Amino acid sequence: MKVIEFSSLDDDRGSLIPFDFAQIPFAPCRAFIVHGVAPRASRGGHAHSRGQQLLIRLAGEIIVDLSCEGNEARIELLVSNEGLLIGPRVWSRQTYSGPEAKLLVLASEPYDASSYIREKE
Repeated sequence: MKVIEFSSLDDDRGSLIPFDFAQIPFAPCRAFIVHGVAPRASRGGHAHSRGQQLLIRLAGEIIVDLSCEGNEARIELLVSNEGLLIGPRVWSRQTYSGPEAKLLVLASEPYDASSYIREKE
C-alpha cells in the first residue's frame, strides 16, 4: 500500500485537483463510486488475487483497515488530493462516516468476483 498525493490548485474560486494518471502505476480499466453508506457501516472486506486499486476520498471521512502477510494498518482518508494505492493480495475494509462520505475507486482490472479473497491472510 502507498499513499499518492495529487496537487491541489486553490484560490478564491475554490479548489481543483487534477489527477495525473502518470502518477498512478497502472492504467485504470474501471472506476466506481461508493456512496450513501450508513454511518459506521463498512464495505470491502476482501483482497484481490490480482490487480490494483486506487482509493480516493471525495467527501466525508473514510477509514481503511488493511492487512497483508500478518501486517495490519489503518489509514484515514480525510482529504481529496490523496489516493491510497492497494496492491494485489492486500485485504482492505472501508468504514464510512455516514451517507455524505463518497469514495472513488480506480481499478486496474475488470470486475471479477472470482478474484476476491474474503479471508485475511
